[in-house]
Amino acid sequence: MTDTQDSDLLAPDLIVLFGNENDENGLKPIAKERCTKAAALAKLFPASLVLPTGGFGAHFNTTNRPHGELLREQLERLGVPAKQILPYTNSCGTLEDVLFARKVAVDRRVKYVAFVTSSFHMQRVRYLCDRVFSEFTRDFAACDADDAHPEEKASEKRKLHDLKRRWVDIPLYGTLGKSSHFPTPVYQNASREHKHYDFISYLFISGMLLSFAFPYTLDASKFDLEGFGFLAFVLSAAFILFFYLMYLRAARFAGQARRVVSLLEAHYQLPGFSLNYERSPSGWRFLGGFRPSRLWGFRVLLAILALLMCLLQAGMAWWFYTQPPDAAAPEDFARVIHHALRGFRAL
Repeated sequence: MTDTQDSDLLAPDLIVLFGNENDENGLKPIAKERCTKAAALAKLFPASLVLPTGGFGAHFNTTNRPHGELLREQLERLGVPAKQILPYTNSCGTLEDVLFARKVAVDRRVKYVAFVTSSFHMQRVRYLCDRVFSEFTRDFAACDADDAHPEEKASEKRKLHDLKRRWVDIPLYGTLGKSSHFPTPVYQNASREHKHYDFISYLFISGMLLSFAFPYTLDASKFDLEGFGFLAFVLSAAFILFFYLMYLRAARFAGQARRVVSLLEAHYQLPGFSLNYERSPSGWRFLGGFRPSRLWGFRVLLAILALLMCLLQAGMAWWFYTQPPDAAAPEDFARVIHHALRGFRAL
């Protein structure tokens, strides 16, 4: 579907209003713009119902009032009758907005849905609706011009790219008239996969650390092999890199399984641990307020650690390769670490 002018719209059964941000003083300007557009459509089609979206979230509403409640109040101030406004969805972010809206649409047996948002937000909304509302007739109404809010467009491209990269398909509520019961087998399988790959990922981290330690815990004098020190440190660096890459693979699978679990909980509105985990503020603030996600930040720290370990082992391998056999400095260094590790294990 293409963006539609108000005069070209048929009467939608449901108007989905996407929120934006608010603070203690109320809605931010972008959210008010979207309300104005939704109110105009509600007046043009008095038989259509309006669905405000949004509850709480660290990125858009940290007050003690649900975002959707503020949207409802703004719609009423703009002249939309209270009976035309549905209860807000307690969703957190655009993806949950769409999933919650589908459940409302299925339960009310609507066929034609119009989505109201900003121009910069429209591409992400279309991407989601094409996957979640594929069997519905749908239209999209922008509340502003294409060149409005240029400061939002750069971050929106990143959000859309991240959404596509992390996308997972889940059983949709009421697909093709099928039962709308919670898909327990899918949920249980995804939970097991998450536990499995999460456990495996930490085993790979342990393997990486053990690979770093093993050249220092072996007594080279017991091996009558020329260049044993060089080979041990080269193998150590190679295994550190191998285990880190395997960790990334296992962590990616665990993340996909966790997203399936979380989205099922959100879509069927049966919140559990995974959904609440995703809603909590993520990451650590540093560099002037930049907040990476927990998993992304941990991967970066682990990558830095793996790089440092590989560089140290490569330096030790270079020393053993370039220095004469009687050079005792690296052996002394290895012996110091060997005794330190033995003392650590004795604790």
